[in-house]
Amino acid sequence: MHRIDTGRRWVLIALATTSSIAAAQTPVAKPAEAVDARGQLARLNRLSVLSDRITRCAVQRHLGVLTSQAEKVLAGVLREARTLIDELSPLDKSNSPRAGWANARTAYRSYLQAAEKLDPKDREGLVRLAKEADDLDEKVTAVSDQILKESGNPAAAILNVTTEMQRLTQHLAVHFLLARAGVDEKANAEEVTTARGSFTKLLAELKASPIQSPAIASQMQLLEGQWIFMNSALGATVRSQQSLEAASTTSERTLEVLSQLQTQFESAR
Repeated sequence: MHRIDTGRRWVLIALATTSSIAAAQTPVAKPAEAVDARGQLARLNRLSVLSDRITRCAVQRHLGVLTSQAEKVLAGVLREARTLIDELSPLDKSNSPRAGWANARTAYRSYLQAAEKLDPKDREGLVRLAKEADDLDEKVTAVSDQILKESGNPAAAILNVTTEMQRLTQHLAVHFLLARAGVDEKANAEEVTTARGSFTKLLAELKASPIQSPAIASQMQLLEGQWIFMNSALGATVRSQQSLEAASTTSERTLEVLSQLQTQFESAR
């Protein structure tokens, strides 16, 4: 299975922290084009999260874990992803990210079609879908990295950190559930271990961010508490319906807290 490539992400996080400190010390007027860049980054980052969320719902359906809830979330997320892709049409006219986005868009639409048509009982199709989601993350992240680099927006870089944490909540649940389903169990279990470590490091980086407010501090406390629950659920070794449901529900709740935290970071800029 796909292994998380953390090298590029840690570089972005380091740049985000360094740039944010400078930005906090010296207010700089934002050019008009930065607003468009932020909107594009927000949509791309959301797409990165949604691909793993879609796969998590598909795995839940396959395993019969909170099926009705998973189907409801899946339908909504599929609609949201298509809307985001349409809203990113200005990238078709951009110079540098155009080719990368065209590739990512084609792959994403193909992924959405596969997710819609997937039979919940199709085990091999589910494995292919999970692999497609991992590949999609790389394609979408490459486009967002390029826009981020060109925009020079430090706050947007910090938001990329929270986005990666959101994605990891879903990615972790996917590979935990696949391992518990006996799908390439050793590789998926190793992926969970690696991703848990990545999430913990990102949490520490986020806590060290110079962009702070009372609302952010309060939300960070909620996040730390929720991560304790999710991390505990991911450490379960017993194959039971309860452990599968715990991984699914805690991943969703942690995602919700991170989404709210991202809003707080947006407001604090």
